[in-house]
Amino acid sequence: MSGSNVASFTTQQVKVAEAKAAVLSARQLIYATLAEIEALFQRDGSSTVEDRTRWRAMATYAGKLASSAVNLVLDAGGGAVIYERNPISRCVADMTVANRHITQNWDVNASTYGRVLLGLPCGAEALAD
Repeated sequence: MSGSNVASFTTQQVKVAEAKAAVLSARQLIYATLAEIEALFQRDGSSTVEDRTRWRAMATYAGKLASSAVNLVLDAGGGAVIYERNPISRCVADMTVANRHITQNWDVNASTYGRVLLGLPCGAEALAD
């Protein structure tokens, strides 16, 4: 309507900046979590239920941040992003599917970690001692 490129709007620039910050934060979170795991296993290899549930929660939260980034770019992309020929459409589809996997389900992993933090049994046999 205005003849301006969508990228010239401040609102779109903010969305793109937030998406980039979310991706960088997710990457840092994953790397920090992996560094913690590696350091622990180089020392003695033993982890607690709290360690394992925290690691799952952090990995899932990183996925949540990445998904947020994709949604921000989707919002900033205008109407053309819904078409299969648009690479953003594929990213949205991929993130939608990835976030349905049990390892990336925030509610499941956060509730397990939250239970442990509150002194309750984790409720996930695979993560229990």
